[in-house]
Amino acid sequence: MATSEQKAIAPRRIIATMTRGKSKEIIDVRRYSYLDTAIPRMLQLAISYCNEGDFIEFASIEFGWQLGILHIRKGGRYEIEISELVKSSPSLLKLMSEDKTKQNPLVKAALKKAGARI
Repeated sequence: MATSEQKAIAPRRIIATMTRGKSKEIIDVRRYSYLDTAIPRMLQLAISYCNEGDFIEFASIEFGWQLGILHIRKGGRYEIEISELVKSSPSLLKLMSEDKTKQNPLVKAALKKAGARI
């Protein structure tokens, strides 16, 4: 039987897969509760482990859909592409953040670029 402490922990509903560019070799796989915590943490890890051309795919474990891709570009830059499906699905938008008022600026910018209503 689950205790109240176990029930209070948010389920890990986002899977982030860090992948080498051309070889498609998986560098790291992590699970997160929300996309607004997954993106900054994976970007932090990408600074240490990724090279130009590598990418990180974010997907929903519950729904099986790709949420977005973070591309590592030349000169330490990165580019986020949020899936068109995310902005059109209320259930996938719930994966963005537990509290919409405290949403991560990276996620807000990516959604704004994709044309989603936040």
